Amino acid sequence: MYVGGRVCILHITSGIKSDTTKVTIANGKTYQFKITKDAKSASAPQFVVANVGAIKPVDVQGNDYFYKVTNNGRTGDVGVYVNGPKIAVITFTK
Repeated sequence: MYVGGRVCILHITSGIKSDTTKVTIANGKTYQFKITKDAKSASAPQFVVANVGAIKPVDVQGNDYFYKVTNNGRTGDVGVYVNGPKIAVITFTK
């Protein structure tokens, strides 16, 4: 599936839903992702931003996990991975 031109290929893992597939974060700004896991899954989603690393949830409400990503001067596109597959792309801008 392409949305506004080919940006990336998303592999959505079974049981994981993201409220975001593409976001731009300006320098000094923060964006919060909401990841919902299947109720059958016992473990928290593993949320990783390329070139940043693993991020722990800032809040958990039932099966909803909230992760904040802040742009600290980075530029360019990076992938967001949950439990392995890429689920979103972040564009960091100045």
